[in-house]
Amino acid sequence: SDEALAACARAGELLAGLDRMDLGVMRQAQLLAWRRGQIQRARRDLVGAESSLNRALLLAEAVSVAFPDDGQAARDLGLALGEQGSLLIDLGQLDQAADPMQRQLELFERLHAAGPDEVVAQIDLALAYEKRAEWSVARGEWQAALQDRRRALALDSGLASRGVGGPVALSRWGHDELLVSDAELALGRGADALASALRAIEILTPLHAADGADAPRARDLLVAELRVGEVRLAEQDFERALSAFERGQQLAGALVQLDPQHGATRRLQMVAGYFRAVCHQALGRQDQLALAERVVHMARAAELFVETQRLTAQLAQAGMLQPGDADMEPVLETEARACERERAALMRSRDP
Repeated sequence: SDEALAACARAGELLAGLDRMDLGVMRQAQLLAWRRGQIQRARRDLVGAESSLNRALLLAEAVSVAFPDDGQAARDLGLALGEQGSLLIDLGQLDQAADPMQRQLELFERLHAAGPDEVVAQIDLALAYEKRAEWSVARGEWQAALQDRRRALALDSGLASRGVGGPVALSRWGHDELLVSDAELALGRGADALASALRAIEILTPLHAADGADAPRARDLLVAELRVGEVRLAEQDFERALSAFERGQQLAGALVQLDPQHGATRRLQMVAGYFRAVCHQALGRQDQLALAERVVHMARAAELFVETQRLTAQLAQAGMLQPGDADMEPVLETEARACERERAALMRSRDP
C-alpha cells in the first residue's frame, strides 16, 4: 500500500543517519529495503523494485561479510537473493536470475545441513526449492519445476504432519499441493494433477472454514476447485465438474468481497461462472437461465480481452512492456472477436 511504502521510506531516512557498522541498524535497513521492494514488485513497479532490492541485497551481503558467524545474517542474505532472482524473472532476464536462485539454494542447503531439525531451516529450504521451480517454469522446464516442487512439498508436509507450525504450516502444505498439481497438469498428467488438487482441497477446506478472512488461503482453495473442475471437464465428467465450478464461483464471490482490489479474483470468478454454464450446456440443460448465464459470461470475457488489449497498447506506447507481452496482442484480439461472435450467436439462438 501507499502507507506501507511511505513508512518504509521514513524509516530508511532515519536509519541512514545512524552508525552503519551497528548490526541491528544495518539489518533493519536491509529489511526495510527488501520489504519496500516486495511491495513495489507486487504493484508491478519493477524499476522501483529493482532499486530497492539491489540495495537490500547489497546490505545483506555487507552484513554477512561483517558478521560471518551470524545465522540470521546468512538467512537474510538468502531471502534477499531469492527476491532478487524473482525480480530478474519478472524483467525477463532468465539467465541472470540463475545465479541468485542457485546461491540462495546452496546457502539454505548449508543452513539446513547445520541444523536439520530446525523448523526455520526446513521452511527456508522449501522456499528455495519453490524459487528455483519458479525459474524453471519461466524457462518452460516443467519436469524440473515438478521435482523441486515435490521437494518443497516433502519438507512442508513433514512439518505440518508433525503438528509444527499450526495453520500456517498446513496452508503451506496445501499451497505446495496446488503448485505440484499445476506442474503435473502442464506435463499432461491429468490424473496426478487431479489427485494433488483434491489433497489441496482436503487440507485447505477446514482451514478456510475456521478463518474465512485469510485471502491467500481462500484464493488457493478457489484455484484448487477450478483445477478439479478443469480436469473433470476434460474427462467429460460434467456433473462433478459442475459441482467444482459452482464451489469455485461461491468462493470467488466471497473473495471479491474480502479483497475487492485483487483483479485476478474477478477473472477467476468469471472463469468459474463461464465453465459452470458450459457444464449446464453439456448436460443438456439448455434452459433460459443456463443460456443467459453463458451469454453474460461470454460478454464479460470479451470485455476483459478488449480491456487487456487496450492496456497492452498503452504499455507499449509508454515503453513499459515486459518481454513477451507484445506477443499477446494478436492473441487477445482474436479471443475478443471470437467471444463477441459467440455472444452474438447465442443471443440470436435464444427462444423468443
